[in-house]
Amino acid sequence: MGTNVLILAGGNGSRMNFPKNKVFMPLCGKGILNHIVDNAFSAGFCDIFVVANKNNFKSIKKIKNIKKIAVQQVLNGTGGAVCAALNLLD
Repeated sequence: MGTNVLILAGGNGSRMNFPKNKVFMPLCGKGILNHIVDNAFSAGFCDIFVVANKNNFKSIKKIKNIKKIAVQQVLNGTGGAVCAALNLLD
């Protein structure tokens, strides 16, 4: 049994003054979330789970190597994001 990773990507990032969600902010030619997912996959994590919000779910769904995505309906912080993902985790 391998190790899984849960990436919390539900926040809007309004303090970053970026027109899109902060997880799509470009860094060295690709979005921040793409870097995180690619590095987790390269590190050998078995399954990569992501918590998204209802506005960025469709875009996150297009990123390869993500096994499952949970949608955090109410953006109520880190604890709420983890609770949104509980049904994804064993």
